[in-house]
Amino acid sequence: MHLIAKPLHLCNLLNNDVFLLPRQFVNSTYWDESVRIGIDATSLPGHYAGAGRYILGLIHGLAAGKAKKNEYVIYCKERDRTLFTDLPENFELSTIPNLSRPRRLAWQMWQLKTQLKRDGIDVWHATHYVVPLVKLHIPIVVTVHDLAFFHFPEFYDQRKLYFFRWMIRKALKVADSVVAVSNSTLKDIKKLFPDSKNCRVIYSGVDRLFFTPKNGQTPPTGKAYILSVGTHERRKNLPFLVDLFAQLAQRFPDLDLILIGKPENDTPAIRTSIAKHGLQGRVLCPGYVSDQKLLQFYQHAHLICQPAHYEGFGFPVLEALACGIPVLISDRPSLNEIGAHYVFKAPCNRREDWLQSISGLLQNPPGPQQREIARNYARQFSWEETGKQMESLFEQVHAERNGKFISATPVQLALRATPRVPASFSSLEFAIIKTLAFAQIFEYPLKSNELFDGLLEYPCGRSQFNAALGQLLQFGAIQKTGPYYHLPQKDHLVPIRRQREKQTRGLLKKYRRWLKFVAYFPGVDSVSISGAAAFGNCKKNDDIDLFIITQPKRLWSTYLMLAFILKMFNKRQMICLNYLIAKNAHEPIRPHLYTAHQIAHLRPFYHAKGLMDYQRQHAWVRNFLPQGGASSPVCIFPARPNSLCKMLKKIIRLPLFDLVEALAFRLYRQRILAKTRNLPNQESIAVNEEVIKLFTHDHFSTIMDKYQNELEQCMAFFPTALKTEI
Repeated sequence: MHLIAKPLHLCNLLNNDVFLLPRQFVNSTYWDESVRIGIDATSLPGHYAGAGRYILGLIHGLAAGKAKKNEYVIYCKERDRTLFTDLPENFELSTIPNLSRPRRLAWQMWQLKTQLKRDGIDVWHATHYVVPLVKLHIPIVVTVHDLAFFHFPEFYDQRKLYFFRWMIRKALKVADSVVAVSNSTLKDIKKLFPDSKNCRVIYSGVDRLFFTPKNGQTPPTGKAYILSVGTHERRKNLPFLVDLFAQLAQRFPDLDLILIGKPENDTPAIRTSIAKHGLQGRVLCPGYVSDQKLLQFYQHAHLICQPAHYEGFGFPVLEALACGIPVLISDRPSLNEIGAHYVFKAPCNRREDWLQSISGLLQNPPGPQQREIARNYARQFSWEETGKQMESLFEQVHAERNGKFISATPVQLALRATPRVPASFSSLEFAIIKTLAFAQIFEYPLKSNELFDGLLEYPCGRSQFNAALGQLLQFGAIQKTGPYYHLPQKDHLVPIRRQREKQTRGLLKKYRRWLKFVAYFPGVDSVSISGAAAFGNCKKNDDIDLFIITQPKRLWSTYLMLAFILKMFNKRQMICLNYLIAKNAHEPIRPHLYTAHQIAHLRPFYHAKGLMDYQRQHAWVRNFLPQGGASSPVCIFPARPNSLCKMLKKIIRLPLFDLVEALAFRLYRQRILAKTRNLPNQESIAVNEEVIKLFTHDHFSTIMDKYQNELEQCMAFFPTALKTEI
């Protein structure tokens, strides 16, 4: 939480008696609170339906909001990073490996707390029931989609049933606030769990894609059809719909039934029903389809049928209404609530009522005016509105957890509201200023988590850090532009950073195949991105610096072959092999800030364990960056070798290649020494059996001189406060 003082108009202050102000009044009147919110997107399945649709819609709804004061950290699997590439600057990604479901659940329940604490999260949003089993230090918001596990236990296998029943109880018990996606779900929660606290309804939205006009697109099939959309679970009641269609098939010979959705536990029953009635050519099951393809199916359908036993919300109902297609639903509470009087209803499993309703809607469909009214109704469900309500809820639970009242005197409030120059800065405040000054050398303003993780020479906790950050903002010693912090009068650096991040993404994407080639090359043990590319701070014509760890006794043969191939294909200028070291080599390094900063911010591209082992060898780095260093703002997709690559890496370990290594060392080393002999910065060059370090420019002296100049400029702003520290 970051506090930014706003002007306070004082009147009729008769005395300095202490009085209590409601926190929400203070928030809205005196302070602008920035809350750091973590959102769980790790449960996103390969195919997005139901909860997956909710997670994606909510995140993009929050991103579409006009207010950018809060910060969001999206926790997702590595494979899902591409879903969030267009998020605004106040959003960050924190990825976990592509774990199997059991391992992912174990991570959520046992390891998540540590990650949240490190990332400085103020509020955690559990989007799909699963919460940590260890007590969190922050408030939790839990979204409940439905309680089908309690209403229809016969529809689920025992392991899934017991786990989710147990986890839902746990989630509702620890939640500071519970969000139900419909009033129907809220009533179920209150009935089954009357002790649940702070429950409310926040409706989900419908993607704007489904309001796209038809515009004469080609139908997905050559025949008329009834459509049903949803995962093929038992509660969706799809065999019942197949049985109905069997009776309609003779009356409507040119009509098909299409069941779109991922195969699930009711798929065998659906297939059995299709075979029993001989409808193999009339009932189609295309499986999961993309939203663009789904839009086509909606737009050309004659009727949407959703005969479910139970739903928590019912996305297909709103999506079909958005397309202007008539919808027939089971007369169930949540579907009735979401569809209102804009859909047609029939009692669940009442065969004659369903047959009559379907026949009537096929023969006498709604007119254009009714369809447009239904479309306008569906427009009321927007993800932007969902995001707005959720953001207000996040701020509220954060304020409530931190105490509903603040004690202060009128004079204290006046002092808080008036920027003041301190007599001296604390060591932590000065560490923040130093960190921003060092980053400013590279024209690189920092987000709060980057500033916390990259804090120079001062270890601290997140709450302590946030308090110091708020004080510095109040003093005017630092400034904030969007999610970025910087020294005074340096707001012009923010668009520069954004532009360079974009350029870095393009550069890494352009040369990804060559980076993978280097990673997969025999003799290479680990590859990391270094330099400007590691920070997402590449200028227009920058190259990509690589830090490569080779297999033992394969340093020179690997370097020689890589350099030759890259030069042959004219890639040597862009893929820079300026730092290679053999695995387990003992390299003497003179400890100083610049080198520590470079080592701490290496970004693993291939075999991260090799980099971690190297960083553990240089524990002195923690003297300069005790928090460990910041994460990269740019998505660096890790390389994963295939079986052929692994086999070649084993072959090159054979003793035969020792001769190749010795020959490469003897011949190529002499050439490098001849080229670098007259360079002034010999400390930045190392050429021996275990290390190839070729830094031809004296970065250390230049950077440290600039750093000293930045600190001196800070003294010009606050000479008294900084004199003792400097």
